[in-house]
Formats: sequence, structure tokens, C-alpha cells
Amino acid sequence: MFLQAARRLTSFFGGGLAKRRTKCLLSSGKIAVVISHHKNVWALEVTQRFIASLRDLVGINQTPGIDILSANSDYNHLAQTVIPTIIDFRHEGRPYAAVVTIGDWASQVVRDEFEAQGVVVPQVFLGVEKPASLGLVDSLDAPGRAVTGVTTVRVDFDLQLRKLKAVLPQIGTILMVGDSSEHGIAMPYASHDAFASACAKLSLRVIPCLVGREGDTQQVVRAALREHKIDVVCMMQDICTQRDIDVLISLCTKEQVPLCGSDLSSVCHGAAFGFGETGGSYGPYAANILCDIMLNKRTADTIPVIRLTYEPRMCFNTEAMIRQGVVLSTQAKDLLSMNSVFHR
Repeated sequence: MFLQAARRLTSFFGGGLAKRRTKCLLSSGKIAVVISHHKNVWALEVTQRFIASLRDLVGINQTPGIDILSANSDYNHLAQTVIPTIIDFRHEGRPYAAVVTIGDWASQVVRDEFEAQGVVVPQVFLGVEKPASLGLVDSLDAPGRAVTGVTTVRVDFDLQLRKLKAVLPQIGTILMVGDSSEHGIAMPYASHDAFASACAKLSLRVIPCLVGREGDTQQVVRAALREHKIDVVCMMQDICTQRDIDVLISLCTKEQVPLCGSDLSSVCHGAAFGFGETGGSYGPYAANILCDIMLNKRTADTIPVIRLTYEPRMCFNTEAMIRQGVVLSTQAKDLLSMNSVFHR
């Protein structure tokens, strides 16, 4: 994929053609980026890397304006405030040239609202696991509508739990913190079932702890931690859990229970462990897709969805582990020192 991207960039910016096309990019208006919540560390990492990659391609002075819009983890706010803002926006008489949406939920709602209102704005989604199943595209090879993007790395919960149990062999009970889906959003939460199934294979007891409205997380999770003997808290990459990561880290520190985040960015934020990827992988691909649309005038329906297939990593935060009461055996310390297995 990187080789293909390099070839595409070479064709974009050859000689004088680059200058003409860069001016074309500037005249194409601004780009809107829709994230689920302004506290979603993973989504912010995706956004930052996308902007940096776009600047690398066209130069900082030629990069179009980018507006970052937060859905506040609220369906009504996204549908009634954010999306109308995108539709009504005009910059020098032009609407947004493209909309970048991050994650399953935001991508689906934006696409549905655009389609319902007959809005045709190129949409590039990032980090969506099954875009065809969600109806975002007809197929990965032939999107068939004004939407394309980059799939997410599917979480291998079997691998995650094996690595976690190798470091913390005493694990018996896991608190799975996820989204209760009380947002008026019909989203499949198959990841919850997949996680529970992976726990069963290792004879681990899993206790679901589902949160909903903002402000509920502290009360609900704290009650679960005090009602059950929990060995580790595992956070799903849902709407509420990413929004309330600060609350989860604070609770796990106070209750002396390690937190395993659903992405590597959570570790940088203060989780003891993280599994997945940082979110930075999507930026270069997204920037290339936007250049294809804005420079080469390709329509989104003709650009195949890019599929990421590399193996997710698990990493750890030594200081956070200490704060959250993790006591490692000599064998576990040796294991964490192996870069082929874990990453700082």
C-alpha cells in the first residue's frame, strides 16, 4: 500500500503540474472533520496525523482550511447541530469540499443524514470495521456512492487476553466497560460478544459494565468495582468509554485496578495497558484519498476502500501500572522487556 501511495504522489506532483493542481486544491474550499467527542484520544490522534499528512503532500501554505467538529457523543447534537452546520456552510461561496468522519458511529450518522437530505459531499471515513455491513458503501472495491475511506484494524481479543494473562497470570475476573447504546443509535456492538467469547476460552469471568449518558460512568463503574472483585478493567472502543477515559483512569488509580485501553493512545493518556493501534496509521491513507478527490477530481465512489490488515500491538505504561496497583513477577518483567511481544 505504501508503494502504491508513493507512486500516486509522484504522479500528483510532477513538475509544473503540481503548482497548478495545488492552486486547484486551494480553490476547492475547506474540509470538515467529524469526531465522536473532543476527549476521544484515539480520534484526535487520527485527526492530527491526517492533517500532518495532508500538509506533507501539498505544503503547509497550500493546505486547505480544516474545521474539526465534535459530535459530543450525542446523536441529537450530531444530527441537529453538526450536520446542519456542514450542510449550510459556505466558504467564498463554496460548500465544504469534503467531509472526513472518524469511527463507525459518526460515519454512519453523517452518511444517513446526507442521504436523507440529498446532500452530495464526498465523505471519507476512517476507522470503520465493516463499512459494507453498515451500509456506508456497496462494497469495498466499488463503494458505489459518494463515500470511501479506510477500514479499522479488527481487534483480536484472543490475542489481547493471552498477552494480558501472560503478564498478569492472576487474572480471574474482568470488568468490560462498554457503551449501553442509549443514544437512539442502532449500532451493532458485536465487539462486546466477541470479547466475552474470548474471555470464556481462557476461563476468565467477564462482568459487563455498560455506561450511557455523560456523567454516569463514574457512578456505574465505581459501583461495579466495589461490588465485585475485579482484577482488570478492559475498555471497549465505544462512544462513551472513549469520552470518559479520564474518569476511568482516575477510578482505576483510586481502586488500584489496572486499566487496559482499547487503543495504544490510551496508554499515553494513562491506561496501564493498551491494545490495538494509535490511530496515526490512517492519516497518510486519508490524505491520499483527499488528494485523489480534490486534485485528480476523482469521485469517492470510484476509489476502493483501503483495508488495514496488520497485527495490532499491545503496549504498556510503567508509571500507570504502578499507580494502578500492578505488581509484576520477575517473569512478567522479563516478558515486558521483549519488544517483539510488547511495546513501550
